Amino acid sequence: MEIQREIKTPCFSLLHLPFVAMKHVLQCMDSTDLLRTAFVSKRMGRYTKLATARIKLIEIEFTNNRSTINLLDFGCLLECYKDKDIMREKKNENDRNYSLMPWINMRNGSILENTAKISNLIRNTFECSNIDLVIAEDVLPKKTEEILEMFQQYRELTYKPRSITTTALNKIMDSANLQHFLNIAAEIPKDFNHKNKFKFDNAQYQDATWIKLEDILNMENVRGVQLVRNNFTQSQVNTLLKRWLASDIDMFYWFILELNDGIEITEVLDELLTFKFRREAMTIDFTLAKTTSSFRERQILVICRFERYMVLTGWRTDKVITECGEDIYERDDIYDNAYNILKLLKRKQEIDTELEKNDLELATRRRLVEDVKKLVAELEEMHVIFENEQAFVI
Repeated sequence: MEIQREIKTPCFSLLHLPFVAMKHVLQCMDSTDLLRTAFVSKRMGRYTKLATARIKLIEIEFTNNRSTINLLDFGCLLECYKDKDIMREKKNENDRNYSLMPWINMRNGSILENTAKISNLIRNTFECSNIDLVIAEDVLPKKTEEILEMFQQYRELTYKPRSITTTALNKIMDSANLQHFLNIAAEIPKDFNHKNKFKFDNAQYQDATWIKLEDILNMENVRGVQLVRNNFTQSQVNTLLKRWLASDIDMFYWFILELNDGIEITEVLDELLTFKFRREAMTIDFTLAKTTSSFRERQILVICRFERYMVLTGWRTDKVITECGEDIYERDDIYDNAYNILKLLKRKQEIDTELEKNDLELATRRRLVEDVKKLVAELEEMHVIFENEQAFVI
């Protein structure tokens, strides 16, 4: 009869190791084991810092009956319920669950309190400064206010419920800064307003029916805004474009607006000196601001119509590539040449206007015609062609 013997895995006390050896062992652990070690005890949590591991981002999602702390760098997530906390490890499409030690979970603590305690432990142990908050669709308005009170420092806030209280909105707006990303899907009260509504790194309002044209026209050095559902008319869109083109300041870095049915931007574009760049389903227009004010740093203006959206952004005339430019336009040579192309096109337009005069001397006309040929040759070197007198970059 064969006797099966239980093979025990050898173990040792990590805390009995010398400092240098303990540090080496911690640094050799994979991320999930390191996280589990940090949760063994408060003392072990302090020693885990020796591994000097870093987590770039913590994403916390709240639903009505739980929260999920997603550690993307470590490939695992922690789930907080009212009566327990669980760490879930994701590797090779198989989930492995670990119950957190009792000292982590406060016996009478709420989901929100336990989430705050665990996230603070992770941030302090692994030097993580970035938190993204996601508030799911089933979270009630009162709980939203409690979450915003508990988590005031975040990088990104995504609010998915369809309704939001004025109190919660004011809490969000009061905490605005240029390091925050905001995405609100809720229907916002039509009479709501706040001076900080555009003072985010990126503010996305799925319901923008409460925003007035004057709010946009009065923008000054706003980072980025996306407005989806709105009430703007053709006349108001034209007014916005004309104000932006002629403004003596940078109204915004980039701006995205969903255009309502029947609204076009061609009426304003047809009045501008532009060159166009076609990319798949969209055409991008480049033009110069109608001002030379020193307060406007972004003189190269970019106008894009993509599906239902109008995208506006500005570039500097020097070589300082913009994030928005990199993401959308990719072609560095377009950025490099945009200012020179527009200057050459402007000079060509001025000469063409001169050539339309009937009283030009023959020698002058010949010289101007030669100048146009030279300008066209320079433009062709920068991949510019003309179709029906409109310049395109190919």
